[in-house]
Amino acid sequence: MKARYILGIIFCIFLIGEGTAQTDRNEALNLEDTVLYYDSLFWLSYNSCNLEKLKTFFSDDLEFYHDKGGVTTNLSNFMQSLSQGICAHNGTRMRREAVKGTIRVYPIQDYGALITGDHLFYRLQTGNKEVLDGQAKFVHLWHLTKNKWQMTRVFSFAHAPMDFGKSKKAVSLSETQLEQFVGSYKSSLTGEVLISRNKDQLSLKSGDFEVLIYPESESNFFIHERDIEFRFIRNADGMISKMLILENSEIVDQAEKTDR
Repeated sequence: MKARYILGIIFCIFLIGEGTAQTDRNEALNLEDTVLYYDSLFWLSYNSCNLEKLKTFFSDDLEFYHDKGGVTTNLSNFMQSLSQGICAHNGTRMRREAVKGTIRVYPIQDYGALITGDHLFYRLQTGNKEVLDGQAKFVHLWHLTKNKWQMTRVFSFAHAPMDFGKSKKAVSLSETQLEQFVGSYKSSLTGEVLISRNKDQLSLKSGDFEVLIYPESESNFFIHERDIEFRFIRNADGMISKMLILENSEIVDQAEKTDR
């Protein structure tokens, strides 16, 4: 009898513990769903540059920390930086897209929640196709007060260009082979393009833009910074006559070699 009584108490304690744990799990799930919902609304406003809607997601005492841009304090200064930056009416827009599997929500007792994750940024310029522009990590601190969710602290960091050449494999070309591409090229869009050689590498320079280009074959080259390829065309004599420039696998420009 006594043994049954003790077992009954243990069983009741177990049920109470299970019930409490299930309640905690349900509350955590409800919190996560809520924060993810407001997070999705925020990014919809961001992607469309709806500034009036955007500012409703932040508290007046907002602090925004950016690894490249520094610290911006209070909502007024932050909204001004948006209106003069990514949401300026210059024909260019940025679109943010979360990286699947990276978003996490963590409860903050008696305050709200943290949401963290990785995201990608796409640049869209009027008349052009959308281009993947970079990547970063974020941490947003959401505060629940008077049934209203707002961000009070925002951290945006680890900004970096995408490594578009990561999936490509560079081949080895001799110095003699590389020398064929060296010279000046003329484009109606970008002007003069210079290709020079530094031992076993080629460098491409156009205005302020200068990158190393890597051979994927004897005529195709790529870069790591953007999804851009350079395809060299030979004339009937086997000499390099022009260079096709492809972005996202589409020809966007071509440059004639001027010093053949």
